Amino acid sequence: MQLRLGSHVFGFAAMAYGVIDLTWHQVTSLGGIAHPVLLIYVMAALELIGGITMQFQKTVKV
Repeated sequence: MQLRLGSHVFGFAAMAYGVIDLTWHQVTSLGGIAHPVLLIYVMAALELIGGITMQFQKTVKV
């Protein structure tokens, strides 16, 4: 089995970005978007899910 360090690092970076979005979100920078807090939570959740799935070999190609 081959170690794919790049995909793991990218996955951890995506998870870190999702956590940062959840903790330090700035609603004021999202001008005229309706429900900006909901958008921030959805995007942070997608980042976390994407980072977690990057840790498994079957989902890296997707």
